[in-house]
Amino acid sequence: MGKTREEWDGVRNYAARNHLRSMNVGDLCWFYHSSCATPAIVGTCRVVRKAIPDVTAFQDPKHPNYDPKSTSAENCRWDSVLVEFDSLYETPITLKELRHQAKHNQVLENMMLLKRGRLSVMPVTATEWLQVQDLMERKARGENLLD
Repeated sequence: MGKTREEWDGVRNYAARNHLRSMNVGDLCWFYHSSCATPAIVGTCRVVRKAIPDVTAFQDPKHPNYDPKSTSAENCRWDSVLVEFDSLYETPITLKELRHQAKHNQVLENMMLLKRGRLSVMPVTATEWLQVQDLMERKARGENLLD
């Protein structure tokens, strides 16, 4: 898979928007599939442009992300960042596996993902990132993370 870039737009929650605004070029992010039967972290991407006004909020009134209170780039309540594909996990880490592992791991137990799972953008500490990378590597070696 190439280094595909995508605009991370359509975020319409103030807390999530504020997290987008705090992202810096070079920051790593997880691709997290949430609107599906088995929510899971499936890969990583990297921020390649800091937050700018989300054009989907004001350019086309027929767009599903349109916000009538955001009338221009100068008067836009919402932001987007540009991300670039980094990696696809061979074996995704499911929300169920994360919750199970968190029972025995204080770092994972305190992850915002497990406390506020409906928020589309949230910070992850370096320690949390390393713990999840460790889970991914263990799962890739065949370990059952639900044991």
